[in-house]
This record gives sequence, structure tokens and C-alpha cells, in this order.
Amino acid sequence: MGARGFRVFIPEPEWPEANRVLEEVAEVVVGDPRARYDEDALAEVLKDFDAVVITSQHRVSRRVIESSSRLKVVGKYGSKPGIDNVDLEAATERGIPVVYSGEANADSVAEHTVALILCLLKRVCFLDSFLRRGGWRGTLVAGKDFNRELRGKTVGIVGLGAIGRRVARLLQGFGIRLLGYDPHVAPESLAGIGIAMVRSLDDLLRESDIVTIHARLTPETYHM
Repeated sequence: MGARGFRVFIPEPEWPEANRVLEEVAEVVVGDPRARYDEDALAEVLKDFDAVVITSQHRVSRRVIESSSRLKVVGKYGSKPGIDNVDLEAATERGIPVVYSGEANADSVAEHTVALILCLLKRVCFLDSFLRRGGWRGTLVAGKDFNRELRGKTVGIVGLGAIGRRVARLLQGFGIRLLGYDPHVAPESLAGIGIAMVRSLDDLLRESDIVTIHARLTPETYHM
């Protein structure tokens, strides 16, 4: 146990290595893997904790913050929390800092994005199911394109933060055209990535064969 009296609650039993680092400075309590920590559960549990570390599966709402008079810090694994994760306004009113590890899972998410793009183009899920049901090449539906190539396509990336930039770098080797849209990123900061920035989301949608979105949820991006 670390600092006496300072308690940290982690709803999900993930990343034990990170937990051990926290244990050097605080008492760490990991949630029950069978439990579902919704708003009611978090509001009740956090009454006895100074800090909470969440993932994208949880939401620290205004009600949770106002119910947790002892709460001093909110942490999030991964990218900056959006309005679906933490009520930043309520946290600010209470003087509670909200911290996050912006690039902790950026490589993993970027790789998964590229995998899904290829899966959709190649109809991998459909063909896997088709083959498992006893189908074979001669019985495929005539006229269906089951092997579309990524090469030569235009891929539009919305949001050029840590994840969006990694997606761009991973896609460079496929011989594609990369477009990007992010009103909060200076084009000169993307030098060397090989991506052409467009002026508007409409321009990106108009010119892209494939679009991948890597923007956190904010009032500005809601229902994008």
C-alpha cells in the first residue's frame, strides 16, 4: 500500500502493471469483473475513494461527481475523454483534474482500424461464414465483388490526433491517396505523413472511397 489514506478505484481489472505503479503511492482497489459499474454503482462506490481510473466503458457523470465529495482526480486509460466519458464541466466546477494517457492504446486502435478496412473490402467475415456453411468458390453469387483492392483508393481520415496519424502511416504502404480533415490541427504538423488536408468534412466525404473517423465525442462532433 502506498500513501496512507489515498484510495484509487479501478472498475476494470485491466493492466496489472499500471496498477502496480499506482500501488506505490496509493491504495488501489480493482472492481469486480462480474459487476457492471453504471452511474448508480459508481456514485455509490466513489463516496469512499479519492480517485477513479476508467476506460471508455464507463461514465463519470455530473451526478457521480456531485455524489462523491471525496473525489479528487479522474483518470482515463487511452485518449482524451469525450462528453460520453466524463462531465468535464462538472469536474471543472469541483476543481477536479481529469487526466488521461493519450497514446496508450493508439497503435492498437490504428491497427484494428486498418484490419477492419481490409475486412470490409475483402468481405472476410462473409466469406468465412460462407465457407463454414459448406460453400465454395463455384457457389458464390455471380456478379458480386468479393476481392476489392485497397490500392488506388482514396481514404479520408477525420481527426488527425494520435490515432488518426498512426492510421495514416500504416496505410501509406498500400498505394492509396490519403485525405484528412481536422480543424484543430495545423497542416504543417502533419509533414511527412503523406496526407492532403481538405477544407471541410463535405469535401472529404465527396472525394473519399473509404472514411474512418477518429474524433472524440464533443458537442461539436455529436451526430457528425
